[in-house]
Amino acid sequence: MSSVVQNSFPMNIIFDIPPEYLENGKTLLIEKHDEIYVDGCHLSKPPRFIRLLHGLCLIDTQQQDLRLVNYTHQLESTINDNQFVQIVIQFPGKYFDNGKSITIGKSNSNDEKTISGNYKDLYNDCLEKKDVHIEIPIEFLQRGITIVVEKENIFIKKSLDYHKEQSHHLSNNQFTKRDHLQTKNLMEITIEVAPEIFHNGQTITFRKEDLETIIANFPYRRQSKVDINN
Repeated sequence: MSSVVQNSFPMNIIFDIPPEYLENGKTLLIEKHDEIYVDGCHLSKPPRFIRLLHGLCLIDTQQQDLRLVNYTHQLESTINDNQFVQIVIQFPGKYFDNGKSITIGKSNSNDEKTISGNYKDLYNDCLEKKDVHIEIPIEFLQRGITIVVEKENIFIKKSLDYHKEQSHHLSNNQFTKRDHLQTKNLMEITIEVAPEIFHNGQTITFRKEDLETIIANFPYRRQSKVDINN
């Protein structure tokens, strides 16, 4: 997977996620899209995805071949800790209702040594839900680092170590992650991007796709679970 930094990137990246993918127990991945042709054959990666925006793909991991026996091998062999920073966020899928969003960016001050923002509002059912902003210190936005935001805690690890731990848990039960998320009433989004995106002041925002807007703009668009033509 190559770097996703491009001069054509807008200042802020927005991902609209189809409502049917905002479910507890669901794991979504955002990664670089590579357009590959070999001997005239189209072998682009990933082969299946939900949305393609800004050169990045939104992927439902349950639809991929990761459910095969070699899942744990794939996790360890495909990770390249020199290519991107990885940000993992667990949150209730219903959070995006009523137009709420999650925005990730770099901390305004490089002196900050902890992740800041109102990310705890993701898990607070007592308060009125607000747009959530997660600000990450530039020291943590480095290639080979995985940043995980969970209901109980936040931790930062080397990406290779994180994936080895994940593959160890999955070696006994490939549905461990899904079962954990469903038990906690959460879903998960993982984004893999070059850290320079944030260094330039850009942000990445997730929100629920507005179906009425899509229908208005594309009145003849065929609805489908996996839409690779957007």
